[in-house]
Amino acid sequence: MNPVNGMFAHLAKALGFAPLDFLSQAPLMSIILIVSWSWLPFATLILLTALQSLDSEQMEAAEMDGAGWLSRFRYLTLPHLMRSITVVVLIQTIVLLSIFA
Repeated sequence: MNPVNGMFAHLAKALGFAPLDFLSQAPLMSIILIVSWSWLPFATLILLTALQSLDSEQMEAAEMDGAGWLSRFRYLTLPHLMRSITVVVLIQTIVLLSIFA
């Protein structure tokens, strides 16, 4: 995020744009990016294990019954992931509130 030697500065220069000093010109977006980047592996691991535990027979049955991909996601995948999403959101909320305090 360094406006002189940072990755985003080099990318902006390569595309012909002026580099942006994220920390001074977009502080909220900078914090969101940093926190998201640091928590992404944890959330990915939790959600990936939840997806792997999804019963494939239910998906095959829904597909054979003519359910489209959106219906299968809405009625099978998303309800199965709700517990994992809740765990990730609660843990991140607890950690972020402790950092804020």
